[in-house]
Amino acid sequence: HALAATTTTTRWVCLMQWAAACEDLQAFAAHHREVAPRRAPAHPNILAYAESTGAGRGERSGSGRLSSWVNSTRVLHMTHIAKTGGRSVRAELQKLRAPVGGAEQCYPPFVHPSRINIVFLRHPRAHVLSMYLHGAHSGRVARRRAAGYPWGNGTGGLAEGIGLWAAHFGEGWAPAHGDFWGYNPLNMVARTLTCSDPQWNADYVRTCSAPCAHHAGGRAADATPPRGAAVAAVHSADFIGLLELLDESLCLAEYRLKGALPPRCLCAADQGAAGAAWSPLSVSVSSRAASGREPGEG
Repeated sequence: HALAATTTTTRWVCLMQWAAACEDLQAFAAHHREVAPRRAPAHPNILAYAESTGAGRGERSGSGRLSSWVNSTRVLHMTHIAKTGGRSVRAELQKLRAPVGGAEQCYPPFVHPSRINIVFLRHPRAHVLSMYLHGAHSGRVARRRAAGYPWGNGTGGLAEGIGLWAAHFGEGWAPAHGDFWGYNPLNMVARTLTCSDPQWNADYVRTCSAPCAHHAGGRAADATPPRGAAVAAVHSADFIGLLELLDESLCLAEYRLKGALPPRCLCAADQGAAGAAWSPLSVSVSSRAASGREPGEG
């Protein structure tokens, strides 16, 4: 009885701690929704495009996270945080409305009211694993290998390689240590949401003097951007999708664009014969995670 009472008390204390943490996070997010600018300064090319096309004018849509885009003149723009399924997600979005702009780029320079600003996120562990595997097997592999990209000694295989890679970026990392011409995993999401470098797909450069979409920048502190700025960026986006909930995310985007859900987005119990045709995209994403390659990516 004493053990049962202790276990119950422990669970209750844990629940209370989680509730307090949740309330703190909600208060933190609410604060930044109020005080942070909704939009960062836009890149001059975006301003020129909006001026020449009238994009964003005359839009008839409400406010809020579930507002309609049915009558919107805004174009879709996805800031692709590296290794979050960018090519496959863009291909699906293009079926709903084309074109879909964007690249592996910093979020602030390219966000603008003339665009429906889209960001996809991914589970942190899967995200880090995908970054490592991409560096080991895709793109400029020979260049990374020459720079000392960790591969293991042949007996430990990829498990040893990713351990060495993670240790390289562990406590005490500094820009002088480099990132092997690859992705720097330190706070990749927060860095992409807050960096201001206007170049995109920056894997063709070894480093960036200022934080960019791939590299942390010239100071060790650049690898740890302010948490508040990252949270504010999330709340400034028009749409946040989750790679692990790709089907649900795309269904929500289609609902906002068209004002109705297609049969494939209904629960199987309500689909009838249509349910047999359901082919979740997230299955193909999960099946290729071990290779470090997203559907449609090299």
